[in-house]
Amino acid sequence: MVGIARSIAIISITLNHAVNRSFSVYHGQHNEFVELPLWVSVTEATVATFSRLGVPLFLMITGALMLHRDYESKGRISRFLKYNWLQLLITTEIWLTIMFWYIQLLPKSVLRTDGIGECLKDFFCTLLFIDPVTMGNMWYMSMILCVYLMIPILAIGLKRIDVRFLLYRWLS
Repeated sequence: MVGIARSIAIISITLNHAVNRSFSVYHGQHNEFVELPLWVSVTEATVATFSRLGVPLFLMITGALMLHRDYESKGRISRFLKYNWLQLLITTEIWLTIMFWYIQLLPKSVLRTDGIGECLKDFFCTLLFIDPVTMGNMWYMSMILCVYLMIPILAIGLKRIDVRFLLYRWLS
């Protein structure tokens, strides 16, 4: 079942990238709608809607796979942080570095307009996730890093909190 959900999520995210490159998603939507045949507009709307389900689906898969783990035994949380979260953080920092310096090659970059001092300040702020200068697709990494930090807390909470209490509070 997880494999099917993963496949659907991958297809969804792939379609998201295709829709963003094939249609006017952020600007000029009305003009495009007026110019295109109805069946193309309906197809675009359907694919665009489906394409937005990939990220939430991946988050649900992550929760389904990781919330049942034991985080209370000695060393489990530190192992999780070292082998799951830290590896993801390191990979993210490497990509932020590559993307930041690639962007600095562009004509209107901070390096070219404001100099090396401002550029280095922006670089360190980017590495700290403070108003990062990066490409748009990196929003996912900062979000998933925060979600991963919450997984042990949620898993322990779900294990210790009586379900009847949650249902009572939710239903009242």
